[in-house]
Amino acid sequence: MNPKLIIIDCRSLQDPAINGVIKVGRNFLKDFRKLSNNQKRMIVWTNGIKKIEENFIVEKNYFRHIHTRIPNILLHLTFKFLPFIKIDHLIIRKIRKQNKEFTKHTQKFYFGFDLRSIQLSNQINKKTQYIHDIAFDKLKENLSFKAKFFYYLMNPTKTIKNLDLIITNSKFSKSEIYNRFQHKKIKIIEPGLKKVVAKFKEKKINKQDYILCISSSDPRKNLSQLLKISQKNPHQEFILVSNDFDYHIKNDLKSNFKILKNLTETEITKLIQEAKATIYLSNYEGFGMPIYESIQSRTPVIVNKNKHYIQTFKRENLSFIENENIPKDLNEIQKTNLYISKHQSRKLLKAIIKL
Repeated sequence: MNPKLIIIDCRSLQDPAINGVIKVGRNFLKDFRKLSNNQKRMIVWTNGIKKIEENFIVEKNYFRHIHTRIPNILLHLTFKFLPFIKIDHLIIRKIRKQNKEFTKHTQKFYFGFDLRSIQLSNQINKKTQYIHDIAFDKLKENLSFKAKFFYYLMNPTKTIKNLDLIITNSKFSKSEIYNRFQHKKIKIIEPGLKKVVAKFKEKKINKQDYILCISSSDPRKNLSQLLKISQKNPHQEFILVSNDFDYHIKNDLKSNFKILKNLTETEITKLIQEAKATIYLSNYEGFGMPIYESIQSRTPVIVNKNKHYIQTFKRENLSFIENENIPKDLNEIQKTNLYISKHQSRKLLKAIIKL
């Protein structure tokens, strides 16, 4: 049996922001690195004018990083209008300059984190992408001009049609993708998180009297509702963790509403653990990483009564908000699932190469 060579498209993991997809991807990638060997060789592909150096793509013998210094917009234009250019040829040509034996006599696979346009040759045995939700299709009115142009170039229908397998994170997302694109090969693998539970079993967490929201200014994240809730509940402290929220520049926020920026993952984890509750109000979501992290810390979670929350987290006993009123009695989290990275990377790796 020839060794398996997996090209892992990590363009979406280069963003300095830490959102759910990026966090899942980076955690999986760290585990991928451990599993690489003579029979499972991996090439991590990134692009852009500046090459990033991150701990999730540290090279070793059979785990190599190839960076193509092509601006994103030029790359998408190339894939849209010059279909004869195949990115795997470029990547493999570059890796051969470093090590001629790395790609020799291998079965070639492609896996991408998040939906991205791509042109691959027929030398690629199977093509797989991770698609967390289809907000780009469901909420077109919320997209900026730049985002609309991006999805025009990407052509999601064509991109998805050419995939051999789609990996997603919940039954809700699977049904959404199938209903819209009629793709029959969809596998669910729930997000893996770092195992932080054990670290805090020995000591009791002192809960503070604040409600925490971790979100962005994307319209579908619905932060306007959070502001209304904070104004309606002046005696309750709210903390928003967001790197791109500038509402306070345009309006005077109440004293019970604080905004924190540029926090580390450790600082965010501590905020989640000590929060009275977390609140997540997105109008549409394939999954919400702050919800998974809150469940892991047994911190109560407040959400709207939206279908995606009810379907994905029906066993975890979330609390629901109605008419901007915070529930008087917050439901205790029933942690029926541990969302940790153990075994998740192996499931994902098997899904990529076992079709």
